[in-house]
Amino acid sequence: MKLHTIAEGVENVSQLRFLNRIDCTIIQGFYFSKPLPPQEIEKMLSDDVRLSVSDRRSDFSSHEA
Repeated sequence: MKLHTIAEGVENVSQLRFLNRIDCTIIQGFYFSKPLPPQEIEKMLSDDVRLSVSDRRSDFSSHEA
C-alpha cells in the first residue's frame, strides 16, 4: 500500500529503536527538539531544515542493547 506512518511524541532512544525496527521513518518528538518559538520554526521551515535519525546516530548506536 506504500503508506507512511508518522510517530508523534518520541521522547527517548528506546522508543526510537522500536520505531526503527518496525520501519517507521517519520518521527516527531522531544527526542529531536523541544518546542520552539514561532520565529525559530519559521526559519527552520524557510531553510527547509529536516532533522533525521542520522543526526542523532551517536545517541542511537551508543544505547543499542
